[in-house]
Amino acid sequence: MLISASVRCVGFVLGALALAGGSAAGAQGQDPFAPGVRWSAAPTAGVPWIPTSVEFAAGGELVFAAGALGSPRWMVFSSAENSSAPGAATPWLSASAAPATLSNMIVRAGDDGDELFGLCQVPDPDTSHRRTEIARFDVLDPSGMSRLWTHDMGWRVNGAAKLAVSADGTRAMAVVHDATSQALRIEWLDGASGSVSRRIDLPAGTLRQIASSADVGVLALVAGLELWVFDSNGATRHFEVLGAATQALALSGDGSTLLIGAPGLLRVLHWNSTSFVERARETAPVNEVPVRCALSSDGLTWGAGWWNSTTGREVRLELRGAPGDSLLWQELQSAPSTAPQNYPEALCLSADGGRAAFGLWGSQDPQAEVLLVDRAQGAVIASLDLPGSVLSLALDPSATRLAVGMKHVHANQFGNTGEVRLFDTGERDLQALAPARLGGALSVTARRPQARSVWFLYGPRAVQPTVLAGVSGVLWLGRARMRAVRVSADAMGRADANLPLPPLVPGVPYSVQALFRSSAGSSLSQQVLDPLAL
Repeated sequence: MLISASVRCVGFVLGALALAGGSAAGAQGQDPFAPGVRWSAAPTAGVPWIPTSVEFAAGGELVFAAGALGSPRWMVFSSAENSSAPGAATPWLSASAAPATLSNMIVRAGDDGDELFGLCQVPDPDTSHRRTEIARFDVLDPSGMSRLWTHDMGWRVNGAAKLAVSADGTRAMAVVHDATSQALRIEWLDGASGSVSRRIDLPAGTLRQIASSADVGVLALVAGLELWVFDSNGATRHFEVLGAATQALALSGDGSTLLIGAPGLLRVLHWNSTSFVERARETAPVNEVPVRCALSSDGLTWGAGWWNSTTGREVRLELRGAPGDSLLWQELQSAPSTAPQNYPEALCLSADGGRAAFGLWGSQDPQAEVLLVDRAQGAVIASLDLPGSVLSLALDPSATRLAVGMKHVHANQFGNTGEVRLFDTGERDLQALAPARLGGALSVTARRPQARSVWFLYGPRAVQPTVLAGVSGVLWLGRARMRAVRVSADAMGRADANLPLPPLVPGVPYSVQALFRSSAGSSLSQQVLDPLAL
């Protein structure tokens, strides 16, 4: 009876569609339903760079990267690239930075594809001072990766700078430190124009770390031995003098939970509507130093990377959460005294806290430099042993893809090249096989065991998802303008298709979802693609 109901429902839904002709598309590169490195991008001969910062953009469809040092540049890659040759992937878009740009290049992105922001520091007026610039890039400009605006923070300093961007791209926040005057400048910027909406200058020691809520409405920073938390109006929400300087600082997406570290100590502070109060603490031997940490959006799950300051070669990685900030997973890495220094360089947590990604310098041994941990399983579900060190790391919104910025050699060894790698867990039931190109076709594939056929649904997203009677899953596309292509599945339940892309301007909303038909009934793919056609 359920099967019959499913068939009637699907017939009703698809019968109202304007069907487009489809054909199976040959698989390109690697198996998209197997875990592996989908692509890697490395410098060409004579154009060296090292990826100091990587971010996912456009809902995970793009990878935004900063290549610093030798030939500094901003680069945008497609997550749908599937190239089996090491280092073969090339940027969709690239923009050169000033030739004298220092190694401090940071990329940040909002949810949409055109919300890409970068910070860089350039020597000015001499090699002892630097100009700090923030820019917003337009990847939808047909002429290339242009800058919508550039903002100069004004000071000529010899200190560090940091950048944060709201999830919706409407606000950016930048902090720069001047070591000479021991002062800090904080600026809140309008995401659309780059204009300064608020500025704070205050005496402060060396800038160590910043963290912000998802809307940049709450900002936390560590400068010298001081911890500051500001609200969206620039008012001080919390201040304390720390016992030691630290880079272990994190803020939950809702701005209500704060992690702050010290040698042998990591504290969890929670906002009770009037102040931050301690919710929990983890203690360790004083030579264990928390150097990286991250929080979920609701603050109930958190991860940390601890470093042994005595040996320099031991690290401890952990994931904790509710109830009671208890230990959910932990891994120790150690190495002999002849090994190079290991260090937890990067830590990412999915918004829901379901997965955490750790990136290390490594010890030049078989131990992994990249680990992806699943909270529910309490285990590592993917790991990568790299030839060099992780310098930057990003986890996509679905927590099934990792963008890794790595140096080709160990972090403590001289080298001026590196590469960006995209790792896919292979869990997605719907994948793009190649980047989307305007005026062309989108090559897609879907797989579900026992599926006999697959309907590839494509068109604009719906304002609200729809639950269809007799069909498991949720329909995320708008039915009024949705089109479909039917393809028979192979023995593995896989089907491929080429879908026409709208011949319109770049960035037109366009989504793809799969409907699987089997003897057991009909079900919709969990994955929805939102390709950004350029």
